[in-house]
Amino acid sequence: MKDRLISVISLLNKTTYIHKGAALLGSVILFLLLCLSFVDVIGRYLFSHSIPGVVEISGPIIVIVVFLLLGYPNLKEGRDGHISIDILLQKLPLRYSLVAKIIIGFLTLGTISLLIWGCTAYALSVRESSLIIEVWQIPVLPILFLIPVGYALLLLLVLRDFLKNILAAWDLHIGARLWLLALAGAAVSAAVVILWIQPDMWNIDPFRLGIIGVGVMFLLLLIGMPIAIAMMLASFIFLAHLYGIQGISVFFGGWTYSILSDYSWTVMAFFMLMGYVILHANFGRDLFDSAFKWLGHLPGGLALATIWGGATFSTVVGNAAATTIVGGAIAIPEMRRYQYNDSLSAGTIAAAATLGPMIPPSTQFIIYGLVTENSIGDLFIAGIVPGLLLTFAFMAYIYTRCKINPALGLAGPSTKIGEKVSSLKYCWPLVVIFLSVVFGIYFGIFTPTEAGGVGAATTLIMGFVLKRFSWKKLVSIFRDTGMMLGIMFFIIVSTIIFGHFMSVSQIPENVQRIVDSLALAPITIILILCVVYLILGCFLDPVAIIIITMPAFYPLVLNLGYGPIWFGVVVVLLTNLGMITPPVGMICFALKGTVPNLSMGNIFKGSLPFVFVSLGVCAFIIAFPKIVTWLPVLLQR
Repeated sequence: MKDRLISVISLLNKTTYIHKGAALLGSVILFLLLCLSFVDVIGRYLFSHSIPGVVEISGPIIVIVVFLLLGYPNLKEGRDGHISIDILLQKLPLRYSLVAKIIIGFLTLGTISLLIWGCTAYALSVRESSLIIEVWQIPVLPILFLIPVGYALLLLLVLRDFLKNILAAWDLHIGARLWLLALAGAAVSAAVVILWIQPDMWNIDPFRLGIIGVGVMFLLLLIGMPIAIAMMLASFIFLAHLYGIQGISVFFGGWTYSILSDYSWTVMAFFMLMGYVILHANFGRDLFDSAFKWLGHLPGGLALATIWGGATFSTVVGNAAATTIVGGAIAIPEMRRYQYNDSLSAGTIAAAATLGPMIPPSTQFIIYGLVTENSIGDLFIAGIVPGLLLTFAFMAYIYTRCKINPALGLAGPSTKIGEKVSSLKYCWPLVVIFLSVVFGIYFGIFTPTEAGGVGAATTLIMGFVLKRFSWKKLVSIFRDTGMMLGIMFFIIVSTIIFGHFMSVSQIPENVQRIVDSLALAPITIILILCVVYLILGCFLDPVAIIIITMPAFYPLVLNLGYGPIWFGVVVVLLTNLGMITPPVGMICFALKGTVPNLSMGNIFKGSLPFVFVSLGVCAFIIAFPKIVTWLPVLLQR
């Protein structure tokens, strides 16, 4: 039995060549889409002639890229794969952790199998129709069939990891009782799903059904199931309960394509690509080095430079993870060289990372704008003042604390003014990129969606001109971007489908009714929502939080009389703040991965004061909403 298990795992390992080939093809297609988008903008602006059909073709191409790279995050052993919350699994003894992983793996395999079935059924149901991308006359059907193929590629790797967990349990001799527990857990889970999707056996009103569904989804998240899979499984069993097993294939096939093929999502792909190019081209290192020269001589100067470097780096990346990686790799060794307190160093990096999504361009603002149908450009501009306010508040805290207790962060060496000015010459690429993106939008040269393509293409060109990377590294950039697209867009599809379940179960309407019945003051309700976002931010990815909560919270906030742009800024600030708070603190764990010899205790201890500073800034924004709205209003005049 064990030998057969090893043989199957070995066979599944050989499929990695298929995944690598699919990833390479997806990377090439993403590169071609970038070139197409950039040439279209340049042609329209300089020659008043655009390429026909670029808008129509961009969305379907993103679908192709996502599903060619869907399995890639799970390819390498030791890689986390699709995002999950495994904090409970980490606290279990190894034997029980393996049992839990086997049960989770069984449910994950079942969910992906259902997705393959639903997407294939939908593609077969429309095969007689003449769905085409009109301008280019490209049939849609092959793309629809690529979706279940992408899920199947993911299934192979999940099956490999599932069998490896069984093999590990076998080698560990976990005992008959734990094997029985694993089998019983899998059997009971399957039985509950089968029974639940029989609507005639139950008599539950939609609202209670929705509450149960949300509870099940959070339970699946807490036991360690990948976020996207947990929401897909919860959506499947509860939508099947409402519509029947045959009636929901459209949600998994039709909705998957219709969601991702929307041209608006292209902006997220391009800004993500731009962040990876900047990361690999080491533009961030130049920025941090310059900040060290200008601010390093002050009390806590290296920490001050890290905050300022993180803020300016964010103006072109807008991603918390990228800021964490760059800041951790560059700033921590420098601060240790000058004997900075580890807690202050770690907290500074974590705080700097929260600035990324606040200062444009920002993935979270893009998602919020798309989900709520608000102007992405207005959200970008609205984030500038709060982002700078947060930056200066962090710097004021560091300076004051190091002034009182110099041992926390000694002043570094002074540099001559000529050396300071000279260091700025290496920062000009980021200035050009920022100006090309933000001012291009507001002077009407291109749309916010096209801005991502222009920014990514400009960054690539600069990287080649300045000889910052080779063709081989370019492939890695596009592959890493594609991998992150697979992770993020899988979450987006699952959360939108889960959001539809929340809508049909009438959760938003009932939340509004309950709030109205409480007769609370609007500010009290806003404060309650702030607490909810802080708590969710501890456990979930900000993108997932925004998509999950908007169906219920967004109409409520508008009915209270608050502006949608202001609410977007508050949501982004709070969800990212949750990423540096225990028990999960995703940014903190990312920092631990970047600098393994930092203890989690020091990271969380150092982050806590910045949490209180951020809450103070958030309270200021709530008390004076015009801090957020005045700049977008001014630029619209």
